[in-house]
Amino acid sequence: MVILGDICKHCLRETGIELIGYPVNQKNQKAFTNIRYQVDGDAIEVDVHGIASPLTLFLCEAKTSAKIPSNELRRVEGLYDRLVDKINTMSGRQFSVLKLFIITGEFDGNISQSAYKRKAGN
Repeated sequence: MVILGDICKHCLRETGIELIGYPVNQKNQKAFTNIRYQVDGDAIEVDVHGIASPLTLFLCEAKTSAKIPSNELRRVEGLYDRLVDKINTMSGRQFSVLKLFIITGEFDGNISQSAYKRKAGN
């Protein structure tokens, strides 16, 4: 069974994004989905992520839920912001970041389309 994260991984790779992964065995084969980081004692999981040129960090969250509430968007964005802050601090750089939120269902109907558009513009 193909999972949404694997589809995202394939699509990012096809667009030329260099995926970030970690070795999973002695042959240096890598895993590129569901990567976990520790930031200030909290586990932050990124479904798929990579780096593109010009230097941009892509963070992709994939959800297979029928409805995604707005607080879930805020929760994931907050976790990703913490991860990016940590990366910027450790590297001494300011990375450009693109956060992708991919779902198979729909966003909460109680939130207006203009609210999503405003958020996407930030």
